[in-house]
Amino acid sequence: MKHPARLFLVTAILLLAAACSRQQRCTRVMDEAAQHAATAPDSTLLLLDQIASDAAHSTDAGLRARYTLLRAQAAWRCYQDMPPDTALAATVDYYRRPMRQPDLCTAIYYRAMPLYEQGRTTEAATLLTEGVHMAEALADDSLRSKYYESLCMVNEHAKCYEQWLYWAKKFMQHAYHINRVQHVVTALNEMSGAYGCLGRQDSSLVYLLRSLPLLGRTTKAARAMMLANVGCKYLVAHDYAQAEHYLLASIKVVPRANALSALGDVYAARNDTTTADSLWNVAMQTATPQLRLLTLRSVLESHLGNGDAARLRQLYDDIRHLEDSLSAAANTKQIAEIQASYDRERAVAHYYRLLSAILAVLLLFVVVSVAMWMYYHRKVREYVSAIELNRQEIDRYQRQIEMLKTSGKDHDDEIARLNRRIATLQTDISMRIGRGKEVYETIRENGKLPAADSSSESCLIAYYSVSHYAAYQQWMATYSGLSPRLLTYLILQDMGYDDNQIAAILSVESSTIRSIKSRLKKRQKG
Repeated sequence: MKHPARLFLVTAILLLAAACSRQQRCTRVMDEAAQHAATAPDSTLLLLDQIASDAAHSTDAGLRARYTLLRAQAAWRCYQDMPPDTALAATVDYYRRPMRQPDLCTAIYYRAMPLYEQGRTTEAATLLTEGVHMAEALADDSLRSKYYESLCMVNEHAKCYEQWLYWAKKFMQHAYHINRVQHVVTALNEMSGAYGCLGRQDSSLVYLLRSLPLLGRTTKAARAMMLANVGCKYLVAHDYAQAEHYLLASIKVVPRANALSALGDVYAARNDTTTADSLWNVAMQTATPQLRLLTLRSVLESHLGNGDAARLRQLYDDIRHLEDSLSAAANTKQIAEIQASYDRERAVAHYYRLLSAILAVLLLFVVVSVAMWMYYHRKVREYVSAIELNRQEIDRYQRQIEMLKTSGKDHDDEIARLNRRIATLQTDISMRIGRGKEVYETIRENGKLPAADSSSESCLIAYYSVSHYAAYQQWMATYSGLSPRLLTYLILQDMGYDDNQIAAILSVESSTIRSIKSRLKKRQKG
C-alpha cells in the first residue's frame, strides 16, 4: 500500500461524516418526538425506537441525556420499562452542569419515581424534596402537581403520616388554584388517607364526601375508586348500610377487586357468608397479591366457626404460601446496570476507534474486568444447604454437651438448653425436607414450581440433597459457586425435564435458561 496515511485520513473523514449524519438524524427525530411527548406517548416511543442504538452509542452527552429524558417521560405514561437507572442518574448529572433548571427538575422526577417503585424510598424522597422546591421556584403547575402527588405516595409508603398530610394540603391548595378537577379529587383522596392513618376518621370521611359532587367530571376509574374509598370508610365505622350503598355504586361504575372484596366483608358482617364467599371469589380473580392476602384472611375469619377443618387447613396453607411469596426478598437485578455499562463501553470504543485501535482494546479490557469484578462480588454466592448448616450447629452443640459432661461440674441447665436447641434444629431439618418433598411432588404433578420464591427452591434443594445424595454430592464436586437457582436447574434436569419444560416450571424466558447454562459452564471445576 503506497499511501497508508492518506487512506487512514480518508477513512477517518468518512467515519466522522457518518457519525455527524447519525447525530443530525437523532436530533431531528427527538425534535419530532418532543412534540408528541405530552399527548401521544405511544407515538413518542415508536419514534425513539428508531434511534435507540445511535443515541445509546453517541459520544454526545447532551444527546444521550435528552434521549433518556424523552424516553423516561413516554415510558412512564405508557407503564413500560424505564431507561436503566445509571442512564437516568447520568441524565440528572448532565443537567446539573451547568444548572438547567427546567430539564433538571423534570429529570429529577423521572429519576426519583423508579427508585420509589424499587423500594428505595429514602433516595426517592431526597430527590423529590429537592425537585419540588425547584418546581415551585419555576412556577411550573404540571411539575408541582406531579411532585406533590408523588411526595404523598412516598410518605404514605414510609408511614410518615404527618408529612403525608403536609404535602396533601399543598397538593389540594394547588389543585384548587389551577382548577383541575382530576387533581382536586386526587388531592382530597390524599387528605382523607392521611387523616385516616392519623386516626382522625371523621376528618377522613369529610374529605372523601367533599369529592363526591366532583365525581361526574372525572374519569370512570377515579369515580369508582373514590366511591369505593367512601364505602370502606363506612365499613370501618360499622355503618354497613352506607358501606353497601357506596360499594355497590362503585362496582356499578367499574367492578374493581377492592370494592368487591370490601362488599364481601359487609355481607360477612351480616352473617350472609354465601353472598360474601361469592363476592370474595370474584374479587380474587383480579386482585393484587396484597389484596388477595387480605381477602383470604377475611374468608378465614368468616369460616372459623363452621367446623370445616379441611377448608380451614386449605385457607391456612393458602395464606402461608402467599405471605411467603410477598415477604420473600426480591432478587436484585443488575440487567439495567450491565446494559448501561455495555452501552458506555460501545460508545467509548466507537469514539476511540477513530484514534487508536490499541487504546480501544485496552479500554475494553478495563471495562470487562470491572464488569467481571462487579459480577463475582455482587452476584456469585456459594450456596450452602440450610440442612448442612443445621447439622454443623448440631455437631457443635453436641461437642459442647460432651465437654460439659466431662468437666465434673453441674451443668444440667446448660445441657438442657443445648438439647432444646438441638431438638429445634432437628425439627427445622424435618420441616424443610417435608416442604421440599411437597414442592418436588407438586412439580411432578402440575409442572410448576409452587409459590416460586427462594423459600420453595431452598426447601426443594434441601430435600434433594438428602433423597438424591449421590447426585447432589456429584454437583458439589463438579461445580463451584452454585447459587440456589443453578441448583434448582440441575435438580429439574436430573428429574428428566428438558430446557423448555424447565422454563415453564420456573416461569422464565428461554433466554434465562440459556444464561443459567452459560453460568453453569463457567462454574465447572478443572
